[in-house]
Amino acid sequence: MFKIHSLIAGQLGLGHTNQTDRVLCIKSLKFHRTNEKVLLAACGQQSSLVATNFGSLHAFGSNHRCQLGVKPSVLTKMYPSPIKIQCSSMRFSWKQISMGAEHACVLANNGQVYVWGSNLYGQCGFEQKYPMIETPTQLKLDYSVDSM
Repeated sequence: MFKIHSLIAGQLGLGHTNQTDRVLCIKSLKFHRTNEKVLLAACGQQSSLVATNFGSLHAFGSNHRCQLGVKPSVLTKMYPSPIKIQCSSMRFSWKQISMGAEHACVLANNGQVYVWGSNLYGQCGFEQKYPMIETPTQLKLDYSVDSM
């Protein structure tokens, strides 16, 4: 028997940081009134990200380095329940999503790439003089990204 736990960050999205010894459904991601469904999921060191068939992104866990795609708050650095990432420019369907220890990257079906979170070592693709990318920001590339 093993324990599934959320450490102190709440990255399981269950609304708390308690340990659990069984697999549980993230009830807030059961969209009862619509046909919205989670299609993609990614986990970082202390946070998680999911994408839906409606193009929504939801994140939960630690936001210490803005890895949830929301501006930092002195009072809230941890979100044990999923929050919808708000960004008016992001109205895509997502092909791939990923999370590093403290950053995230998403690939839209049109080939555009968005990144956010810690950029201390350039992991978001920006110069290191930008140590943190607070909200989803398009990574300007000289070419379109295509994935299978």
